[in-house]
Amino acid sequence: MDVRKWTFRIVGVIVALLGGFVLLKGYESVILITVATILIIAGVSLWMAATPESYNAGSSDMVMMIGMGQPKKIEDIYEAYKNVETPLGSAWLGKLYTMRAKAMIFGPNVHGEYLYFWLTRNGKIGYLGYSNLDNFIRKQLTQPVIPLKKGAGNETKDYFIITDLQKELKGNMEYYIKTGKVLPFSKMSL
Repeated sequence: MDVRKWTFRIVGVIVALLGGFVLLKGYESVILITVATILIIAGVSLWMAATPESYNAGSSDMVMMIGMGQPKKIEDIYEAYKNVETPLGSAWLGKLYTMRAKAMIFGPNVHGEYLYFWLTRNGKIGYLGYSNLDNFIRKQLTQPVIPLKKGAGNETKDYFIITDLQKELKGNMEYYIKTGKVLPFSKMSL
């Protein structure tokens, strides 16, 4: 993680400084001002993507980064979570149209909302995302051991619970990475 952190931070500073240089040299050109702005934004984005803490602090709740410590495989994480009950049923493996890697998926509910988790190619960083576009699920590779409860997501309170579930799952996964144990989900979210 340290190599990634410093690589992203150094490249981010270089890109942002390049943007500043282009801005100073081309302050009379709309095109150069646009290029400079894009470079500065890219530099700041690289800086923010360096660690899970900075990524999560600067991003929306749609996707959260989780550092794995040691390289992990999605199948191993799935084995740990496949028998864990959540408001979206238990985890299952699938493929999404937006990525090549396998994803661990919870849901979708009646509104098409689901949580998905995938790992980078080297298995050192995971991303926990939320989507309400169930048409992005390309292929179901396994079946959930604990299916979604009938009618889940029909009530207004159920509709907003998915963001709380995502935060709880993030904390749960961080605990699992440190200890190798999966915590049960709070009864409040079930």
